[in-house]
Amino acid sequence: MSDAAGDSTLSLEQVTQILSQAKSGGADPLLVGIQIFNGLNDQVTLTGNTLMLALTASGIQIPGPLATLVDSIQSVAKEGELITLTMNREIETAFNDTRIRLQQKVGFTVDNGDSPALTNMTGVSAHAFLAWLDITSIQLNRDEGHLSLAVVAGGFKKTVPIN
Repeated sequence: MSDAAGDSTLSLEQVTQILSQAKSGGADPLLVGIQIFNGLNDQVTLTGNTLMLALTASGIQIPGPLATLVDSIQSVAKEGELITLTMNREIETAFNDTRIRLQQKVGFTVDNGDSPALTNMTGVSAHAFLAWLDITSIQLNRDEGHLSLAVVAGGFKKTVPIN
């Protein structure tokens, strides 16, 4: 379905196909997530309900604190390189004992370099040093079979093991 501006709203079948292609690229859930964003064409949107139905139909389980995030998505939009998540409310969750807050609008670009990353992030912050620091990038790193996230927030970089 398309509107006059050239944007198209993805159907359940289209989103399920994107998820299937993303899963074939690797078994790691974080890599699958990045591949999902890579699979979106420019100028597209999808509803949170369509995303949830497609995840269920594809057998993709969302782990721990990410489940709260995914459940709160109203829409996902991609315009050029920019991906925007619109949430039904501001979300606060914890990841490895760090409080994370997502505003109702979260934006980022996907960097597909040697280590996939979400960059140019807006609307996401982490609680550290008695204050909320804006997260500007999250990079997935693999070292000797171990995964970690390199998170840049408030000018500081922290590596967080995830397995």
